[in-house]
Amino acid sequence: MTELATPSPTEIVLRRAFAAPREHDGVTTLTSTVHYPSRHARDTALRYPMEQGVGESYAALDDVLAELTAGAAG
Repeated sequence: MTELATPSPTEIVLRRAFAAPREHDGVTTLTSTVHYPSRHARDTALRYPMEQGVGESYAALDDVLAELTAGAAG
């Protein structure tokens, strides 16, 4: 598991943990868990429109992984 300290929108440092990717039936699953230092910090972060940005980040990751897979096969 990898942990990264990331500043949140409120400048609070939080921990983010990534579990090792798992593959099942050709689908890879990556689990990302965010640990906020308090309920208040979590609630504050959730008031920001993060869903679109997170989706865009994972879409970009999909593109990178597709390029790496294509390069490894070629």
